[in-house]
Amino acid sequence: MLAPKKGKPSGGRIDHFYDASDEAELGDSRDDPADLRGDRDDTVKDQIRRLSYDEAERDNSQYVDLRTHFSLDKVAELEGKWYHSDASLQWLKRFIYEMKGTRMPQNSWCEPLSLRLGQAANSWCRQLPKKTQQRWSLLSEAWLGWDRSQFDQPARTRYYSRRRNENQPICDFLIRLNEYARTDKIKYEKGGADAADHVQQFLLNCGDDGIMDLLYPLQLPDIQRVEPIIIKKILGEKRKKQRDRLVASRVGESCATMVLSA
Repeated sequence: MLAPKKGKPSGGRIDHFYDASDEAELGDSRDDPADLRGDRDDTVKDQIRRLSYDEAERDNSQYVDLRTHFSLDKVAELEGKWYHSDASLQWLKRFIYEMKGTRMPQNSWCEPLSLRLGQAANSWCRQLPKKTQQRWSLLSEAWLGWDRSQFDQPARTRYYSRRRNENQPICDFLIRLNEYARTDKIKYEKGGADAADHVQQFLLNCGDDGIMDLLYPLQLPDIQRVEPIIIKKILGEKRKKQRDRLVASRVGESCATMVLSA
């Protein structure tokens, strides 16, 4: 059994969660609490599923709030580990250890999780159904089931295979494409060898003919020049829709007034 850390009052079982979480990222579960370790043959996915299953979740009254403050600083931001299956699973395992120590209902773990995700993982999370985003059992299964085999491909093959998903906001696709480029060591930022090609890659795969017609003739040299033009276009379209609704509303009111006065 691990001795409590110096300078920290012993909290019984909760102390074990902290000690175990220190090793979780390295995949070493030797110091995990005995009831959480399971069989030696368990995979990390098996461990995560067992940790995520809690009969007490059926009755939230069984939870005792032992800590009134939970610091997310104990869990490092996910960042690039999202793209690597083993590292992302170890990260999730550590996160679960920390949340177990709070005694919070499991569905309350979803929001803290979203706050520690990197940009790419957060983008993936936002595309999940609302119900999945708000229920831990569904969210953790979606995490375990997400196929990362594509990231075993050569870096440039992965990058050039990116396409905008159906109904995906164009700004979200731009953020994701930048993240893919950064992860795959594409020199896309201003002055980089791949900067102009990155702009072309975005335009050819954004699936928006209006954006393509607007930007392609400009032959912009880097993606930073693209972003403000897209945002300006989106805001312009939003304002136009608001004006159209306002005009339609006023026309409707005018017609109603004419009918009443007739």
